[in-house]
Amino acid sequence: MKQQLGSGPQISPIYNYDDRIERTYKIIEKELSAQNLALITKYDRSMMAESLAKATRHKHLQVILNLTRFLGKDWQMCSRLKFNILACGLLE
Repeated sequence: MKQQLGSGPQISPIYNYDDRIERTYKIIEKELSAQNLALITKYDRSMMAESLAKATRHKHLQVILNLTRFLGKDWQMCSRLKFNILACGLLE
């Protein structure tokens, strides 16, 4: 998204988080199930409703994508025990 200041040239933002979020969603759509996509989209909408910064949203989406890859299955199919194992594995 480019900003226009007066009649001067258009300036690109330094960190284009709109494009980064869009690219992350394309990866999520390609690699993850429809159930996980719906859950992640719902979470992203709640982040937008809370007015979180785009950088924060991008970071959360990236972390969720990586955790889902590590987990290897749908989030709704996981039990609390599986989440504890996942958390312990990340902290080791």
